[in-house]
Amino acid sequence: ALTNAVMNIKVAFWNLQNLFDAKLSAIAADLGYTADNGWTEAVVESKLDHLAEVIRLMHDGQMPDLLGVCEVENKNLMERLASRLDADRYAVAHVDSPDIRGIDASLLYDRSVFYPHPEMPLRAVKVSNRFPTRDIFEVPLCLHGSDTELIVYVNHWPSRSMGKYESEPLRISVANHLGRLI
Repeated sequence: ALTNAVMNIKVAFWNLQNLFDAKLSAIAADLGYTADNGWTEAVVESKLDHLAEVIRLMHDGQMPDLLGVCEVENKNLMERLASRLDADRYAVAHVDSPDIRGIDASLLYDRSVFYPHPEMPLRAVKVSNRFPTRDIFEVPLCLHGSDTELIVYVNHWPSRSMGKYESEPLRISVANHLGRLI
């Protein structure tokens, strides 16, 4: 039976829309996230501040216990976001995925509600052998007080911008793979 705590977990998901840091990298340059294009540390700081402002309003100001995100460049950016919210409250679960665009899925979780599963590692679950892209991020957690195990899947499905006939088979593949994991 699920406990009341499990039934009251506050969850949110947000596509952060290419949250890159201001450090020059090949992928950032390819996508135009450079100082020459206006992507400076001040812009990154402003974006992080705005993201935190909205997250603080989620769940009637209580903020989520689990916040899955996609399109973030690295763990450091997630740690910076967590520090704007409450660095003591939120832990960051992140692994660098092999995404060809250099962006990942990540998870912030409330460490007063959850703790990392002691025997199961974080992992990016490979979806396709075609090319490295948008793996499913698997985060095994346990609930304080009951030791209930929970596996959170954070995923960012292939974009529909390729067109229906190009993206639909990829999206179906991800859905089928996620279904098998669950």
